Amino acid sequence: MKTTIQRKLADTLILYLKTQFVVMTVVTAVSWILLAMLEVRFALLLAFMTGALSTIPVLGTITSAIIA
Repeated sequence: MKTTIQRKLADTLILYLKTQFVVMTVVTAVSWILLAMLEVRFALLLAFMTGALSTIPVLGTITSAIIA
């Protein structure tokens, strides 16, 4: 049986993961649109990488910018 603290922790973790998924989706979509407008080769692949790496706060953004 879960305690109140465990339930709150589980709810918070689920909410955090859902939010991260939304952030990843938005970053991927915006990156893809902008890279496609700039006619960058492999724009979709780079956009997916940028979205996935956006879960790592600072390091992910810098890494994505260096790769592109």
